[in-house]
Amino acid sequence: MLTGLKLKNPETKALHQISLFIALGIDLTGTKHILGFWYLKGKESKAFWLEILQDLINRGLKRPLLFVTDDFPGLTEVIKKLFPYAKHKLCLIHLQRNFKSKLNKKLYSQAKAMFLKLKIAIDKQEEESIFDKLCEIAKEKNEDWGKQLFKKRDNYLAFLEYPQEVRKHIYSTNAVESINSGLEGMVTELGGYFPSQRSLEVNVFIQISNLQDRWWRKPMPTVRAVSYELQQIFTSTYKMEAVL
Repeated sequence: MLTGLKLKNPETKALHQISLFIALGIDLTGTKHILGFWYLKGKESKAFWLEILQDLINRGLKRPLLFVTDDFPGLTEVIKKLFPYAKHKLCLIHLQRNFKSKLNKKLYSQAKAMFLKLKIAIDKQEEESIFDKLCEIAKEKNEDWGKQLFKKRDNYLAFLEYPQEVRKHIYSTNAVESINSGLEGMVTELGGYFPSQRSLEVNVFIQISNLQDRWWRKPMPTVRAVSYELQQIFTSTYKMEAVL
């Protein structure tokens, strides 16, 4: 999840943007884990994602099933290189917001109905049909946008391979929304920005520590209920790796 925060430079006193990236994992028992967080001034790049994912590997991340992210440039390519067996799911909520910002009210009303259907689709064939209609709506606004969206269909629909109980947790990056909300509250209390990067780092650490303690005590029951099915998916995904 990407959170943009205002940070005052202690020397120039000017306000500038710093990006905070947080990696959150959900294990097969439904327990959430903060895997790491990183700061970036400027735009993200393939080299930046390579550095982050390599850091996750060094921290012990070896065989993830699924990455759920926004559509960051270069990230899909890096995931395929470092985690060839993992799937990459693009966030439907971010896509819906993109539609809302680009389309007029009439077209967005049609798109919104398609997004609602996507979340409750029964099978892959139905899901692909709905997504294709979204691509057609996008083409009415911009032909190239619709074509590029169609190329990413498998990434947006990767969550359908999981049990129904799990899909609501992985169709978007909303699992980390509580972190975002907490940080926004801290920013408000501090007058709209963090006065220094040290202040930002301390507040992020406090917010994450409090949430992690709460998550350890209460795993997600809907995920825990299908842990056996998830273990079967994991075994099926990585059985070829074991052979090789």
